[in-house]
Amino acid sequence: MYDIFQRFRTIIFLLAVISFLAACEKNASDMKISAGPALRLTAGTFEDGELSFSFSDRKMLILRNYPPTGQDVRERGGLWMRRVFELDFSNPHKPREHEIEELADATEVSYIGSGGAIFAKDKSNLPIVCIDGKLIPAPLKNLKAVPSRISVSPDGRSLAYMAVDTPAFAPGNMPSADDFSYKAYVADLASGESVPIVHDLGARAFLEDMWWKKSGRLSLFFRFEDPESMIFRVDEYDVADRHAKLAFIGNGDAYFSLSEDNSFYVTHMLEAQKVSFVSRDHRTRVDVDLEGELQNAVLTPDDKYAVVSRYCDDTRGINLFLVETPASFLQQ
Repeated sequence: MYDIFQRFRTIIFLLAVISFLAACEKNASDMKISAGPALRLTAGTFEDGELSFSFSDRKMLILRNYPPTGQDVRERGGLWMRRVFELDFSNPHKPREHEIEELADATEVSYIGSGGAIFAKDKSNLPIVCIDGKLIPAPLKNLKAVPSRISVSPDGRSLAYMAVDTPAFAPGNMPSADDFSYKAYVADLASGESVPIVHDLGARAFLEDMWWKKSGRLSLFFRFEDPESMIFRVDEYDVADRHAKLAFIGNGDAYFSLSEDNSFYVTHMLEAQKVSFVSRDHRTRVDVDLEGELQNAVLTPDDKYAVVSRYCDDTRGINLFLVETPASFLQQ
């Protein structure tokens, strides 16, 4: 009887959330405003993939993928090459970049504080640290699996990552795919010890992504497997007390980047060839027109810009553009 009541209460909650968000979407569509323009940051026949921002200045690390000669970046297959660049966009009209040759073929990168050190995974997916051009093994202990989705906290003390929880093997008992699961951890980079993030939202919730805020809190992005809806939520995890609290909840499959204070988000998936800034209550939306096939949009740590990746006909590459956040969102 109790189980039936719990299910009924869950259904009522989901229906209420969906109704609220539908109304919010209508309000947002009624208050759309156009804005622009965008500044180009990179140009070339390559794919500017994953980005990692510095929390102390306007710099970012770029994992740049190069297709085989003559191949369009939208076509997969063949032997691709990966290189790492640092882009300084402190002067958006004259961005400057340089290659970090020591990290060629790295699979993930993240700044460590403001001292210039970089946490990375090499081409063999082993965690390393790059300091003044020298590569040393990462100070992590007792790793049971290869870490992924790595990111270092703004103060450079903690590493957040995900790893596959491998089930125990027993004779005659072959584990299924469902027995393997991703779990999140936070490692102390001084001691090398890792602590699991324990934040159970139920069997239907799965952690899809996580990122650090300037405040030092870790944002956890959860989606819920539900045939009737596409509910997601973002919780903020405090590393010190190991507790999380709800920061944002929504419905849909659009990827977005949430502001530091959770008052607005940016996404490229609401309308073709538009980067959309949307208030938390969905009542205000500002669109920036940007031609081409948009691939991603992410806010800089200070929320003053969105970095947008899009396919460019002139280079046949996926390059980066800088869009200024509308002033109305920064004054909230």
